[in-house]
Amino acid sequence: MSIISPTALWTKTAEVLPSPPASEFLNIEALKTINSRLDLFRVDTPIKVNVFQSMLEAAGHPNPSFYLSVCTGLHHGFWPWADTHYGEYLTTWEETTPIPANSEEHQFLRDQIAKEVRVGCYSFDFGPDLLPGMYTMPIHAVPKEGGKHRLVTNHSTGSFSLNSMIAKADIAGVTLDNVQHLGNALRQYRQHEGDSPLVIWKADVSEAYRHMPMHPLWQIKQIVSFEGRQHVDRANIFGGRASQRIFHAFMSLIIWLAIFV
Repeated sequence: MSIISPTALWTKTAEVLPSPPASEFLNIEALKTINSRLDLFRVDTPIKVNVFQSMLEAAGHPNPSFYLSVCTGLHHGFWPWADTHYGEYLTTWEETTPIPANSEEHQFLRDQIAKEVRVGCYSFDFGPDLLPGMYTMPIHAVPKEGGKHRLVTNHSTGSFSLNSMIAKADIAGVTLDNVQHLGNALRQYRQHEGDSPLVIWKADVSEAYRHMPMHPLWQIKQIVSFEGRQHVDRANIFGGRASQRIFHAFMSLIIWLAIFV
């Protein structure tokens, strides 16, 4: 039994991440909106992509086509394996955000939107109306332990939901390390190393999914509408069918680097 992370080993045979299909570039309305409002659509990440790529190259990662596709996503925005059914689904669509259940949730949504604008994940407010090619999906304040909330975008609601554009089979195959893998690794370590000291540490990535930028042709589907104001959500969201798959592709390479470099 290998003590090497299954997540890291998965990267050796992982398939290349997709770019927007050719059919997306037939959506003239969306392309015109993006090209005329470049101030709204931006691909940005705090990750030092060139350093990340250089480390993988220097370490000789055995699947360069995969890691280069991840770097392409970080540079130009990720595409979530979507078929937007251009010509079948409506070009522009709005799903209304329900009224928050109470004043606390209402204020949380206000504060969270302001925060997302401040850090650059949301664009500034561009007015009360959607532009051609845009979709908006509802947002919710979901309670967490300790009386706090989390902002979640519902990509599964309505006749033209964004999650309905992504086939489950296309985003299957995520390999996650778990406690059982850790236990097996610890047992094998003790068998080989005896009582030698071992330090175990845990790191948490704050706002992990949000560090993954989305392609502008997907950003235009991620409009957030609240209190008569519209914002472009530029980042990977909590609530997207492909969100875990996108972050996993990046994080699996980080784990590979941690083991082999």
